[in-house]
Amino acid sequence: MNKYFNTRLILFLFLLGLLLYINNILDIKDQEYRELQNKVYVKVNTNKELIADIFTIDLEVNNIQMYEEDNVYKYLIKIDSKEDIYKVLIGNKEEYIELNDNKEAYVEIGSNESFIIKDIPIDTKYSLVQESREVASLDNSLTNVYEGVTNLDNKVYFYNTKNFINNPNTDDRIVIIMVLFIIVVILNGLLNKVKVRIYE
Repeated sequence: MNKYFNTRLILFLFLLGLLLYINNILDIKDQEYRELQNKVYVKVNTNKELIADIFTIDLEVNNIQMYEEDNVYKYLIKIDSKEDIYKVLIGNKEEYIELNDNKEAYVEIGSNESFIIKDIPIDTKYSLVQESREVASLDNSLTNVYEGVTNLDNKVYFYNTKNFINNPNTDDRIVIIMVLFIIVVILNGLLNKVKVRIYE
């Protein structure tokens, strides 16, 4: 009985020691993993600008005209980056744009043409304004302004139609003025008839 008890005690202590040893190894591995993760995080955040400089992408802007006519479209481009000069491809033609102090530049293209701005650092803010009297739409919204951040896929589509957009407030005022004018004319005519009858 004593021998059986001693054997069980030894086995129990052996298993307990083995569990503590395994737990200790797992704790060490977990600590090493956390330290490695922290080093990677610090390194990535410290070198964020360096990574942005290494990884560059292209921004493609497509101008789609919904009717047949030759037009010229002017785009105001703003790129929030350290670089001031960018290569631009318009069809087979290669040009360079230089950003001013406000980080802005212009690009002109024809109907149903596109342009590609080369080698913009990834994760860079940019905006596009189509300076046209036509109606432009983006993602089913009537607007001529697009704002974004460069990522792995940078394609923007502007759709243009001939119809002008009028300010709804302005339209409402014009309608109200016209209705008031008609009411005044009708009332004036009725008053004149009443006066004529009174004098008769």
